[in-house]
Amino acid sequence: MRKIFLTTFLMMLSFLLFACIADPDKNKDNPDHTYATVRMLFFYQESTIDDWKDDYHKKKSWSYDELKSYTSTNSIVITYKNKDNLVKDYPKIVESLSYTPEIYLELYSLAEEIKVSDVLTKEELITITDKYDQTEIHFDLLDYEELYVSMDESYINGTLIIDSNEKLATLYEELPITIEPNFFDTKALIIVGGYRSGSLIVYGVDSVFYLNETTLEVAINGELASNVVTSDERYYTLILSVDQTILTPVNRVIQHFHITHLDGFRRDVPFHNTLNPWPNQNYQEMGLYLPGQRIYLQGDELNFWDLEIYIKTDENEYLHPGRYYYKTPVDTNIVGTHTIYVLYNGFMKSFSIEVLPEIEDVKLLYSNRPTVVDEAINDGFIEDYETYVALNVDLELEASFFEDSILYLKRFESSNTNLFRILTQAEVSNNKLLLHIYKPPYSAGEAITAGQLIFSISKEIRNQVDDVTFVFNRNLI
Repeated sequence: MRKIFLTTFLMMLSFLLFACIADPDKNKDNPDHTYATVRMLFFYQESTIDDWKDDYHKKKSWSYDELKSYTSTNSIVITYKNKDNLVKDYPKIVESLSYTPEIYLELYSLAEEIKVSDVLTKEELITITDKYDQTEIHFDLLDYEELYVSMDESYINGTLIIDSNEKLATLYEELPITIEPNFFDTKALIIVGGYRSGSLIVYGVDSVFYLNETTLEVAINGELASNVVTSDERYYTLILSVDQTILTPVNRVIQHFHITHLDGFRRDVPFHNTLNPWPNQNYQEMGLYLPGQRIYLQGDELNFWDLEIYIKTDENEYLHPGRYYYKTPVDTNIVGTHTIYVLYNGFMKSFSIEVLPEIEDVKLLYSNRPTVVDEAINDGFIEDYETYVALNVDLELEASFFEDSILYLKRFESSNTNLFRILTQAEVSNNKLLLHIYKPPYSAGEAITAGQLIFSISKEIRNQVDDVTFVFNRNLI
């Protein structure tokens, strides 16, 4: 089974934090939930906690649920479990500013914090506490069938629409579900997945919404104990089926976690609301910024760090989603031209890479800055172990290496971001060894610096040649 693990864990964290939207209907009005906390800090103040308690607190009638003093932080924390009691006490909280200006109100159910000195009246507070009233947006729902849920497998990072057997065969060798040959006559697959915190439990698809005529949103039913998430890395995948008819004109699927926080965090924030609307641009087309390296030797590890996508919207804006895309895998053990498909929210583009066979008698051992070789070394052959040791060439070669091979050094100059080379062909002609080197495109504007190539050459080849000549090629693809 082929599992696709894409992007970095930092990308997962940023996605998770953006997507942690509470489900207010699942934890509404729970009397055990904290509605708000007030923190009063007395560090560097003339008044002390005891001054406030003795001169003010004891003389007033309060409606809070809990008050705690912390000598280690010289602070007081007051807890409220409902809005009415907070509003009732708020004038007294404001009056407490005469003891310390450092008073902060955390509205836990709204995920907001305010400085009390910036909100001095009960009316201003109510404006904030009621800000989400009448703001909920109700989108149309789409019928779907949930086919698969996994909390430990990843077949994609992002979203993907598959609407034909041909596309399925191109993108996946195998899925964890059986797709009948006539499935795509009337149905299409939507696959969503990626990374999550281990503290986030995924139960499946909550709903699928029509955000607009071209965009669907898959809301994932998740659960967290609180707004604090652990940093351990977990995967998830959900596969659902929808009617083929919805794919016209839909060209975009986004996903967000529809999260229940068991402690009531964000419980008063509707999942969709007019104050925090999701982007509603219609996507028109996708383009690729191709990776600089598209030539590989057999068995090499792929290097797509600079592969990125861009999206053009119907408002002629260009969006750059970074590396939140799906790309088909490549087996570099197979020599030849490979087509790689890149997919994002219903769009698909492709590019090719070339995998070349390893050259047995000549190998490029090093291609980078000349830090492994004494700067005084000129181009040329190193033919024995004693010379190799004396020249301080740090390649970790044993004496036995020189029984069948020698080294050849070649200095060059190039852009400081363009020192990578690949040996694509080696041939002997007229007592010379001709080495064909793939040189990635030059990055304009980068500083010129020295580079170093170090080759191993079999003694059989060395005995046939007196010199080495180089051909640099940028256009193998």
